Amino acid sequence: MQECPQIEATTAETKTKNKKDMKTGINKDGSFQPQTTITRYNGTLVERYNCYLRNANDGKGGDITRGGAPLKSFEEWLNN
Repeated sequence: MQECPQIEATTAETKTKNKKDMKTGINKDGSFQPQTTITRYNGTLVERYNCYLRNANDGKGGDITRGGAPLKSFEEWLNN
């Protein structure tokens, strides 16, 4: 895979500095708490689309993330 502009993903757990303050994601009744993930991408939409093209292309114009289906156009990718 070719390198793309930096992507930074963080969760509430990775932002916690003190482990005893870290949330487990499980309520006292045993049910799961929703997990929040925040992703910040450094780049324009065109740069992100070009990153998709570089990394998803199987070398024959197929998309490795979709079982070899044709790569998405910019409009298809944007509306996905």
